[in-house]
Amino acid sequence: MEFFKKSIFLVLVVLCFSNCGSKQQRQMDFTQEIAQTYYQTQLVDEQQQVVRIYFYIEFKEPVSEEFSLLKIYFRNKEAEITKVSDRKYLARFTHIAVRGDLFLESEGAKEYGNKAPIITKGKFELNKDEAVLEYQKNNKTFFFKLTRIDEKQ
Repeated sequence: MEFFKKSIFLVLVVLCFSNCGSKQQRQMDFTQEIAQTYYQTQLVDEQQQVVRIYFYIEFKEPVSEEFSLLKIYFRNKEAEITKVSDRKYLARFTHIAVRGDLFLESEGAKEYGNKAPIITKGKFELNKDEAVLEYQKNNKTFFFKLTRIDEKQ
């Protein structure tokens, strides 16, 4: 019985350590110094209420070759990052407001055709002026939280 308990404990410990090695890491310090982060909004289609958000990251120095910037998570959406220049990167988000006709009746049964709103939850819980940068360094994935993001016109 004692051997059985020890073997189960050993298996659990091995499983715990093997799981920790495969998790993505969250880094508090990003070694590349960021000059500014901001976004601009553009109304693409007024009738369909399509809004495009351009998210910019500007660095003080050119980004090192060991870094690979992958994605930005902003306002419950994610977008790929493209390089504009040595110090400037861009992510494009598109938001389409889905509006359907609502049937408002005094009897609840007559409102049967109304669809419930689809609420998507993002990968991270962020405030409106926060985003998360996903990047790779030496083939390991890291996340860095960006704060105080301004809107520019």
